[in-house]
Amino acid sequence: MSVPWSRRSFLRLSGNAALVTGIPSAVTLSTPGGASAARTGSWHDIDTGGTTGPVTRRYLTLWFDHGVDPVDASCSYVLMPGATTAATAARAADTGWLTVLANDNAQQGVRVAPLGVTAVNFWFAGTVGSLTADGPACVLVREHGDGRATLCVSDPMRMRTALTLTWHRPVASVLSGPATLTSATTGPALTLVFGDLTGLAGATQRIEVAVA
Repeated sequence: MSVPWSRRSFLRLSGNAALVTGIPSAVTLSTPGGASAARTGSWHDIDTGGTTGPVTRRYLTLWFDHGVDPVDASCSYVLMPGATTAATAARAADTGWLTVLANDNAQQGVRVAPLGVTAVNFWFAGTVGSLTADGPACVLVREHGDGRATLCVSDPMRMRTALTLTWHRPVASVLSGPATLTSATTGPALTLVFGDLTGLAGATQRIEVAVA
């Protein structure tokens, strides 16, 4: 089955919703098989520390054909678990709610200004929006609107023996941080230096700061 797809189109499944944005307006999404199918696996299949018990869920596959040997082709989407049709339609219509900061093989990042959230996956070192990392890391920043902000940093690859992250935002002080945080420099920007993260199984390192 094939479905014409526009920049503001959305698809809702029972109990789940998917909003697809940032793709050309004249594309077709295909659903191989034409319907959702049950898949069975275990968490141990993707993580040796996961449970081995089988888990079965139904999934719908959507396929956007980029063509042969595409150059800089991309698409972006927002998953909204449990959202109603009305909520999904409203999110699709509000094109200013989320800004895609990066979407390539080096970094992927978004900014959701109404929530004060910036989230970036750094596949390689670089700068996305207000965040700079010296190597692969997952980073999420949330500004709470009361003078505080929380930065969440993780190393899902479990390979970082050190990590330096800079948030280009004035920060007055660090209120709390994990033992892995070896140094923090505040002022016109916040620079956080972490020690060895390889033995933490990708666990989130949470730092709370007072913004200036």
